[in-house]
Amino acid sequence: MYSRTALADERRKHRDQAHGGHIPDGEQVLEPESLLTSLSNVPRGQLLTTVVIALVIVAALWLR
Repeated sequence: MYSRTALADERRKHRDQAHGGHIPDGEQVLEPESLLTSLSNVPRGQLLTTVVIALVIVAALWLR
């Protein structure tokens, strides 16, 4: 178990290494977008074109 002094030293070391000495105050952790969120940002025409091309490729391979 850490003493209060040792714990404060450990926090300071982490803050210096991970945050450059900045004390994070309510920062949000950045997370990668989910697939549904990223698909909703694609323009409708581009999404439809991609789906049509994928279906043509699958049909061509299936009929082969």
